[in-house]
Amino acid sequence: VRVQSQLDWLERGLKQAQEDDDVSFALGCCHHVYYSELWPGGSGAGLTEDSYQGTPYVGKLLQRLQSCPKVPALINGHVHAYERHVLPGQCAGGRDFLEVTVGGAGGNLDRWKGGSVGPDIYESKVALDQYHFVVIEMDVDNMTFEGTMYSFGNPDRPLGGVVCDTFYGKLNQDAPEQPSVIDFTPATVTVSDYAGVDELMTVQVQVAADATFAQPLMDKKYDKVNIYETDDEFVPINQNAGIDLKHIDITEAGLEDVSNLYTRVRYRDNNLKWSEWSQPFSPLTSGSPDIEGYAAVQVSQQDDALHVSLGDIKESVITLYNTLAQPVYSVELAEGHNGSLCIPVGEMPPGVYVLRVMADKSSCQVKVLLNS
Repeated sequence: VRVQSQLDWLERGLKQAQEDDDVSFALGCCHHVYYSELWPGGSGAGLTEDSYQGTPYVGKLLQRLQSCPKVPALINGHVHAYERHVLPGQCAGGRDFLEVTVGGAGGNLDRWKGGSVGPDIYESKVALDQYHFVVIEMDVDNMTFEGTMYSFGNPDRPLGGVVCDTFYGKLNQDAPEQPSVIDFTPATVTVSDYAGVDELMTVQVQVAADATFAQPLMDKKYDKVNIYETDDEFVPINQNAGIDLKHIDITEAGLEDVSNLYTRVRYRDNNLKWSEWSQPFSPLTSGSPDIEGYAAVQVSQQDDALHVSLGDIKESVITLYNTLAQPVYSVELAEGHNGSLCIPVGEMPPGVYVLRVMADKSSCQVKVLLNS
Protein backbone atom coordinates (compact mmCIF):
# COMPACT_ATOMS: atom_id res chain seq x y z
CA VAL A 1 0.00 0.00 0.00
CA ARG A 2 2.81 2.40 0.90
CA VAL A 3 4.61 1.71 -2.39
CA GLN A 4 1.44 2.30 -4.38
CA SER A 5 0.74 5.56 -2.57
CA GLN A 6 4.22 6.80 -3.47
CA LEU A 7 3.76 5.77 -7.10
CA ASP A 8 0.39 7.56 -7.13
CA TRP A 9 2.11 10.68 -5.79
CA LEU A 10 4.71 10.40 -8.54
CA GLU A 11 2.04 9.96 -11.21
CA ARG A 12 0.30 13.14 -10.05
CA GLY A 13 3.55 15.08 -10.13
CA LEU A 14 4.49 13.82 -13.60
CA LYS A 15 1.04 14.60 -14.95
CA GLN A 16 1.16 18.10 -13.50
CA ALA A 17 4.63 18.72 -14.97
CA GLN A 18 3.58 17.41 -18.35
CA GLU A 19 0.56 19.70 -18.50
CA ASP A 20 2.43 22.77 -17.22
CA ASP A 21 3.89 24.78 -20.12
CA ASP A 22 6.20 26.57 -17.68
CA VAL A 23 8.00 23.28 -16.92
CA SER A 24 10.67 22.65 -19.56
CA PHE A 25 12.09 19.43 -18.12
CA ALA A 26 12.70 17.75 -14.77
CA LEU A 27 15.34 15.40 -13.38
CA GLY A 28 14.30 12.53 -11.14
CA CYS A 29 16.17 11.75 -7.91
CA CYS A 30 15.98 8.80 -5.51
CA HIS A 31 18.27 6.78 -3.24
CA HIS A 32 18.08 3.17 -4.42
CA VAL A 33 19.35 1.68 -7.69
CA TYR A 34 17.70 -0.60 -10.19
CA TYR A 35 20.65 -1.41 -12.44
CA SER A 36 24.16 -1.85 -11.05
CA GLU A 37 27.39 -3.69 -11.85
CA LEU A 38 29.27 -2.81 -8.66
CA TRP A 39 26.45 -3.72 -6.25
CA PRO A 40 25.15 -7.17 -7.18
CA GLY A 41 22.76 -7.07 -4.23
CA GLY A 42 21.26 -3.85 -5.53
CA SER A 43 18.74 -2.83 -2.92
CA GLY A 44 18.55 -6.38 -1.69
CA ALA A 45 15.59 -7.60 -3.74
CA GLY A 46 15.06 -9.48 -6.94
CA LEU A 47 18.47 -9.45 -8.64
CA THR A 48 19.29 -12.40 -10.90
CA GLU A 49 22.19 -13.33 -13.16
CA ASP A 50 19.82 -13.29 -16.16
CA SER A 51 18.14 -9.91 -15.82
CA TYR A 52 20.30 -8.20 -13.19
CA GLN A 53 17.43 -5.92 -12.34
CA GLY A 54 16.54 -5.35 -8.72
CA THR A 55 14.32 -3.46 -6.36
CA PRO A 56 10.88 -3.84 -7.93
CA TYR A 57 9.82 -0.47 -6.52
CA VAL A 58 12.63 1.39 -8.28
CA GLY A 59 11.82 -0.60 -11.40
CA LYS A 60 8.24 0.66 -11.33
CA LEU A 61 9.49 4.18 -10.71
CA LEU A 62 11.86 3.92 -13.66
CA GLN A 63 9.10 2.74 -15.97
CA ARG A 64 7.06 5.83 -15.18
CA LEU A 65 9.98 8.23 -15.54
CA GLN A 66 11.09 6.63 -18.85
CA SER A 67 7.62 7.14 -20.30
CA CYS A 68 7.41 10.82 -19.33
CA PRO A 69 8.60 13.09 -22.19
CA LYS A 70 9.72 15.84 -19.79
CA VAL A 71 11.99 13.63 -17.66
CA PRO A 72 15.32 12.88 -19.40
CA ALA A 73 17.27 11.42 -16.46
CA LEU A 74 17.25 9.85 -12.99
CA ILE A 75 20.02 10.50 -10.43
CA ASN A 76 20.38 7.93 -7.63
CA GLY A 77 22.89 6.56 -5.13
CA HIS A 78 23.06 3.62 -2.72
CA VAL A 79 26.02 2.04 -4.53
CA HIS A 80 29.31 3.40 -3.16
CA ALA A 81 30.68 4.02 -6.65
CA TYR A 82 29.87 5.82 -9.88
CA GLU A 83 27.81 4.30 -12.71
CA ARG A 84 26.18 5.69 -15.85
CA HIS A 85 23.39 3.76 -17.53
CA VAL A 86 21.41 4.31 -20.73
CA LEU A 87 17.87 2.96 -21.02
CA PRO A 88 15.16 3.15 -23.68
CA GLY A 89 13.10 6.30 -23.19
CA GLN A 90 10.37 8.48 -24.60
CA CYS A 91 11.93 11.83 -23.76
CA ALA A 92 10.87 14.81 -25.84
CA GLY A 93 13.26 15.24 -28.73
CA GLY A 94 13.72 11.51 -29.25
CA ARG A 95 16.37 10.91 -26.56
CA ASP A 96 16.92 7.72 -24.65
CA PHE A 97 16.80 7.81 -20.84
CA LEU A 98 19.84 8.45 -18.64
CA GLU A 99 20.38 6.96 -15.19
CA VAL A 100 23.41 8.10 -13.17
CA THR A 101 24.46 6.55 -9.87
CA VAL A 102 26.38 9.02 -7.70
CA GLY A 103 27.35 7.27 -4.47
CA GLY A 104 31.07 7.69 -3.89
CA ALA A 105 31.30 10.77 -1.67
CA GLY A 106 32.30 8.87 1.50
CA GLY A 107 32.26 5.53 3.28
CA ASN A 108 33.82 2.31 2.03
CA LEU A 109 33.79 1.97 -1.77
CA ASP A 110 32.23 -0.92 -3.59
CA ARG A 111 35.29 -2.25 -5.39
CA TRP A 112 35.95 -4.21 -8.55
CA LYS A 113 38.68 -6.30 -6.97
CA GLY A 114 37.78 -8.17 -3.84
CA GLY A 115 34.14 -7.17 -3.98
CA SER A 116 31.05 -9.12 -4.95
CA VAL A 117 30.42 -7.50 -8.32
CA GLY A 118 27.74 -8.19 -10.88
CA PRO A 119 27.92 -9.23 -14.54
CA ASP A 120 28.63 -6.85 -17.41
CA ILE A 121 25.14 -5.58 -18.30
CA TYR A 122 24.40 -3.76 -21.52
CA GLU A 123 22.61 -0.82 -19.90
CA SER A 124 25.72 0.20 -17.96
CA LYS A 125 28.20 2.25 -20.01
CA VAL A 126 30.55 3.35 -17.22
CA ALA A 127 31.21 1.83 -13.77
CA LEU A 128 34.01 3.30 -11.64
CA ASP A 129 34.98 2.27 -8.11
CA GLN A 130 36.17 5.75 -7.20
CA TYR A 131 35.43 8.51 -4.70
CA HIS A 132 33.85 11.39 -6.54
CA PHE A 133 31.36 14.19 -6.69
CA VAL A 134 29.20 15.38 -9.58
CA VAL A 135 28.27 18.91 -10.59
CA ILE A 136 25.14 19.31 -12.74
CA GLU A 137 24.53 22.59 -14.54
CA MET A 138 21.09 23.31 -15.95
CA ASP A 139 20.20 25.85 -18.64
CA VAL A 140 16.43 25.93 -18.85
CA ASP A 141 16.35 28.60 -21.56
CA ASN A 142 18.42 26.42 -23.90
CA MET A 143 16.87 23.15 -22.68
CA THR A 144 20.14 21.58 -21.58
CA PHE A 145 21.72 19.96 -18.55
CA GLU A 146 25.35 18.93 -18.23
CA GLY A 147 26.95 16.75 -15.56
CA THR A 148 30.65 16.46 -14.75
CA MET A 149 32.07 13.72 -12.52
CA TYR A 150 35.22 14.76 -10.58
CA SER A 151 37.15 11.79 -9.22
CA PHE A 152 39.52 11.34 -6.29
CA GLY A 153 40.23 7.75 -7.30
CA ASN A 154 40.51 5.04 -4.66
CA PRO A 155 43.15 3.94 -2.11
CA ASP A 156 44.91 1.83 -4.78
CA ARG A 157 44.94 4.59 -7.41
CA PRO A 158 44.37 8.07 -5.93
CA LEU A 159 43.39 10.92 -8.24
CA GLY A 160 43.33 14.65 -7.66
CA GLY A 161 39.78 15.66 -8.45
CA VAL A 162 40.13 14.97 -12.18
CA VAL A 163 37.24 14.72 -14.64
CA CYS A 164 36.57 11.04 -15.32
CA ASP A 165 33.14 11.21 -16.94
CA THR A 166 30.60 13.62 -18.35
CA PHE A 167 26.96 13.31 -19.34
CA TYR A 168 24.42 15.71 -20.74
CA GLY A 169 21.06 16.26 -22.32
CA LYS A 170 20.74 18.82 -25.11
CA LEU A 171 17.07 18.45 -25.79
CA ASN A 172 16.94 20.72 -28.85
CA GLN A 173 20.10 19.40 -30.51
CA ASP A 174 19.68 17.64 -33.85
CA ALA A 175 19.92 13.87 -34.04
CA PRO A 176 22.57 12.15 -36.18
CA GLU A 177 21.99 12.04 -39.92
CA GLN A 178 20.43 8.94 -41.45
CA PRO A 179 23.11 6.35 -42.24
CA SER A 180 23.22 3.85 -45.09
CA VAL A 181 24.49 0.29 -45.42
CA ILE A 182 27.30 -0.16 -47.92
CA ASP A 183 27.82 -3.92 -47.73
CA PHE A 184 26.40 -6.96 -45.96
CA THR A 185 28.11 -10.34 -45.59
CA PRO A 186 27.75 -13.20 -43.05
CA ALA A 187 30.71 -11.68 -41.17
CA THR A 188 30.33 -7.92 -41.54
CA VAL A 189 27.90 -5.05 -41.99
CA THR A 190 29.67 -2.05 -43.50
CA VAL A 191 28.04 1.33 -42.90
CA SER A 192 28.44 4.87 -44.16
CA ASP A 193 30.60 7.45 -42.38
CA TYR A 194 28.96 8.92 -39.30
CA ALA A 195 27.58 12.45 -39.66
CA GLY A 196 26.16 14.48 -36.78
CA VAL A 197 26.74 17.45 -34.49
CA ASP A 198 27.64 15.17 -31.58
CA GLU A 199 29.99 12.18 -31.34
CA LEU A 200 28.91 8.64 -32.20
CA MET A 201 28.03 6.40 -29.25
CA THR A 202 26.17 3.40 -30.68
CA VAL A 203 25.36 1.57 -33.90
CA GLN A 204 22.29 -0.66 -33.85
CA VAL A 205 22.15 -3.44 -36.44
CA GLN A 206 19.09 -5.48 -37.39
CA VAL A 207 18.89 -8.44 -39.76
CA ALA A 208 15.60 -9.90 -40.94
CA ALA A 209 14.09 -12.17 -43.56
CA ASP A 210 12.10 -9.31 -45.09
CA ALA A 211 12.25 -5.54 -45.35
CA THR A 212 9.58 -4.95 -42.69
CA PHE A 213 11.90 -6.15 -39.87
CA ALA A 214 8.81 -7.25 -37.96
CA GLN A 215 10.68 -10.32 -36.63
CA PRO A 216 14.42 -9.61 -36.69
CA LEU A 217 16.78 -12.56 -36.82
CA MET A 218 19.36 -10.32 -35.17
CA ASP A 219 19.00 -7.07 -33.24
CA LYS A 220 22.09 -5.79 -31.44
CA LYS A 221 23.60 -2.48 -30.33
CA TYR A 222 27.35 -1.90 -30.59
CA ASP A 223 28.84 0.79 -28.31
CA LYS A 224 32.12 2.66 -28.50
CA VAL A 225 32.54 2.64 -24.71
CA ASN A 226 31.86 0.00 -22.04
CA ILE A 227 33.85 0.63 -18.85
CA TYR A 228 33.73 -2.58 -16.80
CA GLU A 229 36.39 -3.84 -14.33
CA THR A 230 39.97 -2.58 -13.86
CA ASP A 231 43.37 -3.95 -14.83
CA ASP A 232 46.13 -5.02 -12.42
CA GLU A 233 47.09 -1.35 -11.98
CA PHE A 234 43.48 -0.46 -11.05
CA VAL A 235 42.99 1.44 -14.33
CA PRO A 236 39.40 1.19 -15.66
CA ILE A 237 39.05 -1.08 -18.70
CA ASN A 238 37.05 -0.14 -21.78
CA GLN A 239 35.85 -3.57 -22.87
CA ASN A 240 35.00 -2.16 -26.32
CA ALA A 241 38.35 -0.50 -26.97
CA GLY A 242 39.26 -0.77 -30.64
CA ILE A 243 35.76 -1.66 -31.79
CA ASP A 244 35.16 -0.90 -35.47
CA LEU A 245 31.81 0.84 -35.85
CA LYS A 246 32.17 1.17 -39.61
CA HIS A 247 32.88 -2.47 -40.44
CA ILE A 248 30.73 -4.15 -37.79
CA ASP A 249 31.58 -7.74 -36.91
CA ILE A 250 28.36 -9.81 -36.85
CA THR A 251 29.90 -13.30 -36.90
CA GLU A 252 28.31 -14.10 -33.53
CA ALA A 253 24.91 -14.07 -35.28
CA GLY A 254 25.92 -17.30 -37.05
CA LEU A 255 24.58 -16.29 -40.46
CA GLU A 256 25.84 -18.65 -43.15
CA ASP A 257 24.04 -17.14 -46.13
CA VAL A 258 22.69 -13.58 -46.27
CA SER A 259 21.81 -13.48 -49.97
CA ASN A 260 18.07 -13.43 -49.21
CA LEU A 261 18.24 -11.41 -45.97
CA TYR A 262 17.90 -7.70 -45.22
CA THR A 263 19.83 -5.48 -42.83
CA ARG A 264 19.43 -1.93 -41.59
CA VAL A 265 21.30 0.28 -39.11
CA ARG A 266 20.84 3.46 -37.10
CA TYR A 267 23.17 5.68 -35.06
CA ARG A 268 22.90 6.99 -31.49
CA ASP A 269 25.07 9.91 -30.39
CA ASN A 270 26.39 10.84 -26.96
CA ASN A 271 23.33 13.06 -26.52
CA LEU A 272 21.31 9.81 -26.62
CA LYS A 273 19.43 10.75 -29.78
CA TRP A 274 18.86 8.19 -32.52
CA SER A 275 19.06 8.74 -36.23
CA GLU A 276 16.42 7.44 -38.61
CA TRP A 277 16.88 3.84 -39.70
CA SER A 278 18.82 3.37 -42.91
CA GLN A 279 17.03 2.07 -45.96
CA PRO A 280 16.82 -1.75 -45.97
CA PHE A 281 19.81 -3.33 -47.68
CA SER A 282 20.03 -6.81 -49.14
CA PRO A 283 22.66 -8.51 -51.30
CA LEU A 284 19.67 -9.55 -53.39
CA THR A 285 19.08 -5.95 -54.43
CA SER A 286 22.57 -4.57 -54.02
CA GLY A 287 24.97 -7.40 -54.76
CA SER A 288 27.83 -7.08 -57.22
CA PRO A 289 27.39 -8.96 -60.50
CA ASP A 290 29.77 -11.87 -61.10
CA ILE A 291 28.36 -13.38 -64.30
CA GLU A 292 30.51 -12.95 -67.35
CA GLY A 293 28.45 -11.00 -69.84
CA TYR A 294 26.37 -9.22 -67.18
CA ALA A 295 26.58 -5.95 -69.08
CA ALA A 296 24.66 -7.57 -71.93
CA VAL A 297 21.57 -8.14 -69.73
CA GLN A 298 18.91 -5.61 -70.77
CA VAL A 299 15.47 -5.18 -69.19
CA SER A 300 12.59 -3.00 -70.37
CA GLN A 301 8.86 -2.81 -69.74
CA GLN A 302 6.39 -2.67 -72.57
CA ASP A 303 2.77 -2.45 -71.46
CA ASP A 304 2.05 -5.50 -69.28
CA ALA A 305 5.24 -7.37 -70.05
CA LEU A 306 8.86 -7.19 -68.94
CA HIS A 307 11.22 -7.92 -71.81
CA VAL A 308 14.57 -9.41 -70.87
CA SER A 309 17.51 -9.82 -73.20
CA LEU A 310 20.27 -12.06 -71.81
CA GLY A 311 22.85 -11.60 -74.54
CA ASP A 312 25.21 -14.58 -74.50
CA ILE A 313 23.82 -15.99 -71.24
CA LYS A 314 21.82 -19.09 -72.18
CA GLU A 315 21.40 -21.83 -69.58
CA SER A 316 20.17 -20.02 -66.45
CA VAL A 317 17.47 -19.52 -63.83
CA ILE A 318 15.62 -16.19 -63.98
CA THR A 319 13.77 -14.99 -60.86
CA LEU A 320 11.90 -11.75 -60.23
CA TYR A 321 11.67 -10.62 -56.57
CA ASN A 322 9.55 -7.96 -54.91
CA THR A 323 10.91 -5.62 -52.21
CA LEU A 324 10.22 -8.19 -49.48
CA ALA A 325 12.63 -10.59 -51.22
CA GLN A 326 9.69 -12.79 -52.22
CA PRO A 327 9.92 -14.47 -55.64
CA VAL A 328 6.98 -13.45 -57.83
CA TYR A 329 8.16 -15.12 -61.04
CA SER A 330 10.77 -17.77 -61.84
CA VAL A 331 11.74 -19.76 -64.90
CA GLU A 332 14.59 -22.10 -65.82
CA LEU A 333 16.08 -21.64 -69.26
CA ALA A 334 17.72 -24.64 -70.87
CA GLU A 335 20.81 -24.66 -73.06
CA GLY A 336 20.00 -23.54 -76.57
CA HIS A 337 17.57 -20.85 -75.45
CA ASN A 338 17.57 -17.82 -77.73
CA GLY A 339 18.52 -15.41 -74.91
CA SER A 340 15.21 -13.51 -74.83
CA LEU A 341 12.42 -13.70 -72.26
CA CYS A 342 9.02 -12.07 -71.77
CA ILE A 343 7.68 -11.89 -68.18
CA PRO A 344 3.99 -11.01 -67.64
CA VAL A 345 3.72 -8.24 -65.02
CA GLY A 346 0.25 -6.85 -65.62
CA GLU A 347 -1.07 -8.20 -62.29
CA MET A 348 1.94 -7.03 -60.27
CA PRO A 349 1.75 -3.76 -58.30
CA PRO A 350 4.06 -0.97 -59.46
CA GLY A 351 7.34 -0.44 -57.64
CA VAL A 352 10.93 -1.62 -57.47
CA TYR A 353 11.68 -5.26 -58.25
CA VAL A 354 14.89 -7.21 -58.64
CA LEU A 355 15.64 -9.56 -61.51
CA ARG A 356 18.19 -12.21 -60.55
CA VAL A 357 20.01 -14.27 -63.18
CA MET A 358 21.67 -17.45 -61.92
CA ALA A 359 24.07 -19.19 -64.28
CA ASP A 360 26.71 -21.83 -63.51
CA LYS A 361 26.72 -21.04 -59.75
CA SER A 362 27.22 -17.34 -60.46
CA SER A 363 24.62 -14.60 -60.33
CA CYS A 364 23.81 -11.03 -61.16
CA GLN A 365 20.97 -8.71 -60.16
CA VAL A 366 19.21 -5.94 -62.03
CA LYS A 367 16.87 -3.46 -60.34
CA VAL A 368 13.64 -2.98 -62.25
CA LEU A 369 11.03 -0.24 -61.81
CA LEU A 370 7.57 -1.45 -62.82
CA ASN A 371 5.15 1.26 -63.89
CA SER A 372 1.40 1.01 -63.42
